[in-house]
Amino acid sequence: MQEHLDLVRSDFQYVFKDIMDLEHFEERMFFSDPISKFTFFRGYQFNVQFLRYFLAPIYELHEVRQAGENAILVKWSWTMNFWWNRYNPFKFIWDPRLVFSGFTVLGFNPDTGKWNKHIDGWDCLEDQEFFSIEGFAFVLRQMLQVSKPPNRLTPEFCILKKYKDWEIRRYKPFLVAEVSADAASETEAEETLREYLRGQNSLDLALERTTPLFRESSGELYFMLPGYQEVEEAPSPTNKAVKLRMHPGGWFAAGREQ
Repeated sequence: MQEHLDLVRSDFQYVFKDIMDLEHFEERMFFSDPISKFTFFRGYQFNVQFLRYFLAPIYELHEVRQAGENAILVKWSWTMNFWWNRYNPFKFIWDPRLVFSGFTVLGFNPDTGKWNKHIDGWDCLEDQEFFSIEGFAFVLRQMLQVSKPPNRLTPEFCILKKYKDWEIRRYKPFLVAEVSADAASETEAEETLREYLRGQNSLDLALERTTPLFRESSGELYFMLPGYQEVEEAPSPTNKAVKLRMHPGGWFAAGREQ
């Protein structure tokens, strides 16, 4: 089992980067996800190659562990960008990409040690069985999304889980300008932050606005400050309500403003 766990960690995460070692699979390889299904390795291989060349997936491996005597559970997320986007004249309003998170159950033949099963599930679905109308609708919805968020800087993050209307992200540490909404309404607190970014600071310097606006359950609101790595480097706020600090990063839920 340990050999298979090590193989998944070293090989499985590169499945979309042309490093998949085909000698580890049975010819009768069962593959299933909510919108596709194959019972032979060639079909499985075709599916991987189609995704690789037409959708250019960016794959993130989050967890690998034993899930049974001859099975391994893999948790992952991936983002896919359509190859035709480079020629898309409507990219300013229609820049489709597919974002998924979910799990894979890999099974292997104990006699040969080769993989013979690959079953995917998506975090966003209740109906995981092939053919899932819910899964097809989720893909179609992302493909037909005709608006895109503003082209602003954002802290570096990795999507851990993708649901229908929101996602869980893991952010790396970043510098923030922060205001507490305890003593004012959230609207007033947000405007105070925007005034700092517009130039109410020690250098009278307008700073580039970033996204998203973070909200803590304790009442704090904050933006990332672009281009600064330390508090001492950033222009000091002239409004004492605005505080600068290094945020340690971590897990956040993110969704679209309604």
